[in-house]
Amino acid sequence: MQDLSNIHEYATELTNTTGQADPILAFSPDEGLLLELINRATRGSAPGIPVYMDLRDSNDDPLPIGTSVQVEFERPSDRNRNVVSEERDNIQPWNNLSISQQQDEEFVDSVKIPLLGKALQVRHIDTVYVSIESSAQIDWSNSQFYMEGSAVNERPHN
Repeated sequence: MQDLSNIHEYATELTNTTGQADPILAFSPDEGLLLELINRATRGSAPGIPVYMDLRDSNDDPLPIGTSVQVEFERPSDRNRNVVSEERDNIQPWNNLSISQQQDEEFVDSVKIPLLGKALQVRHIDTVYVSIESSAQIDWSNSQFYMEGSAVNERPHN
């Protein structure tokens, strides 16, 4: 599949509330489709989904290094979002490397977010979120986010 990004048709850009884990992106596939996020991409040797991002605030400054990031999941029957990945407790690798450097074989393992299981299946009624905890709010007019397509499958869902 193509990269799953903040400009993908399944994506909704959100603005986080500072000081708490809060979504910045929501992904939900079209009706009749299933997205599967796989914990091992074709690139790199470490488990996880390669995530390429440049997160910035309204002053065009990178979000603080102490910003944490995680993947969350919600079914219609859930009362709250469930954390389904390891929490990356800082975004230093993303702040130190350009998007093209993050995609380089030498650095790709440093920008992976490992899932807690082998894969995550997202139906059209489910939502997967990318959440951050930061002292600054994201500004999507100058930020970018991509999950590498080799870690994302899309298929019909019955």
